[in-house]
Amino acid sequence: MRSDSILHEKKYPFCHLFVSLTQKCNLRCKHCYLGTERLNNPISFTYDEMRRIMAYFSSLGTTRITFLGGEPTLHKDFVKILNEAYDSGFDVLVDTNGIFPKKLLKEIRNDRITYFNFSLDGSVADLHEKIRGENTFNMCLENIKYAVERGFNVGIVDTLSTINLEDVPKMIKLAEELGVTLLNFHKLTRTGCAWEMIDNIIPPEKWIKFVDWLERFKKPKLPMILYPPFYSRIDSFKRYLNKGYKGCIARQFERISIYPDGSAFLCTLMLDRPFNFAKFHDGDLSMNRKFNELDLIFSMSECSECNLFNQCKGGCSVDRSLYEEECHYKLGKNIISLCALWKIVL
Repeated sequence: MRSDSILHEKKYPFCHLFVSLTQKCNLRCKHCYLGTERLNNPISFTYDEMRRIMAYFSSLGTTRITFLGGEPTLHKDFVKILNEAYDSGFDVLVDTNGIFPKKLLKEIRNDRITYFNFSLDGSVADLHEKIRGENTFNMCLENIKYAVERGFNVGIVDTLSTINLEDVPKMIKLAEELGVTLLNFHKLTRTGCAWEMIDNIIPPEKWIKFVDWLERFKKPKLPMILYPPFYSRIDSFKRYLNKGYKGCIARQFERISIYPDGSAFLCTLMLDRPFNFAKFHDGDLSMNRKFNELDLIFSMSECSECNLFNQCKGGCSVDRSLYEEECHYKLGKNIISLCALWKIVL
């Protein structure tokens, strides 16, 4: 394990590579960001393709790689690819739904994984399974316990919606009891299958109140808690600038996500549209010369005359460009939208 700090990497172009090893999945979660079309097309990277991707980004100086899916553990060369990534010098992270045979954890050396992140969307079975399906809670929980027992640095990823927001205090307590080292909160966004849960997306005012509560919460020694502010009141925005907020992460090229069809995105919130800025093919990253996400994240003419522009730094590129009604300031509200991908540690 090269580093156990979730935010250790220096911020430079493509410091963090996210790879969807496969679109195959053993679940059909209600909020899956991939969406039904991708899930129904269960293509995967080959081992050789993964070697070329890792060699390319290693040459650029990328130091961290996260494997996700679909469900990455379903890839036939999953363990082999993990080992190749570690041997190539990457900090290796895995995002899993936790539904895999326990014996898999015996095939992986715990010192080769920076974080083994399990998706758990409720502290009890009924709540988790409302989102991820029947008979998923206990297996995921048992695999979390076994991963901790085997010495892995284990994280829990909890995607918050109106369904499970009130469960957060119990989730924090469960994470402490399990001995995991990271609790990573996501906020449900309009991506993939989550369009069918549009009424369960937490509105800005309610999310701000939740973040205010979370930031007053008595911080546990473990787990470390990671969360996206997502919004800010205008009069309290300076605190996020002091914490390092610089606007849209995609505009800074800090991260890149690549999918089995070769499409490469800077912002995963644009995944539903053919806006990928590039494609990885034959060992090289080639630019998409058609209209793409770069045109959106760098086009801020509609904001240039706004007296809050220097403060919000263009807000969330997706909200601003694709959902114009989401500029809360224009709607007369005391709210600034932040980059949805930017997170801080409690």
